[in-house]
Amino acid sequence: MNKRFPLQVRIIGLMQHQKLKTYLASVLWSDQNDVIVYRTFAEFKKLHKTIVKKYPLEAGRIKKTDRILPKFQDISRKERRQARVSRSVLRIRMLQEYCDRLLTSSTKISEDQDIVQFFVASNSDLAPSFPSDGVVVMPSAVEKRRETLRRSAKSGAQSITQPMASENYKCIASYETKDTKNKPFKVLEDETVDVIAKNTS
Repeated sequence: MNKRFPLQVRIIGLMQHQKLKTYLASVLWSDQNDVIVYRTFAEFKKLHKTIVKKYPLEAGRIKKTDRILPKFQDISRKERRQARVSRSVLRIRMLQEYCDRLLTSSTKISEDQDIVQFFVASNSDLAPSFPSDGVVVMPSAVEKRRETLRRSAKSGAQSITQPMASENYKCIASYETKDTKNKPFKVLEDETVDVIAKNTS
């Protein structure tokens, strides 16, 4: 029987609750099952250190030209200033690029048991709990924000008030609150909403 291994990983969002930030990863397995798992940035970093230690040749530790493992480079201060969004949000793209390169580096790497176990869904992944005051950020919203900033900088209109652009969010759980006019507001699971302003509380 062939062993199961991840074919593709898509970082589909970031869930923020107080100081805890968790990345949502959709994992497509060799048996064609697609499962969402939740991992922190620290957990990804720990995985990288494990793989580098296990494969020093592929990591370029012996000879740099032999390196096939991707580097695990965090977001720089310069990138953060230019993007004007939090480092955690910028890490969505960084982690996506890392996973893409990791799983395409070689068959030996992509089918390594440490990598397989890292992406295997745990009980908490299969039955996740979502705090009512949590915020979920999707990659599409990040790209819209960056594009708006690029256009603003290019036109030299930073001093001019820009129209408010909404961002699309897909609800991962039903939620009830009040809108800006203190009227009841309710969204259902899997419903897509346009958000103009967010309150992190």
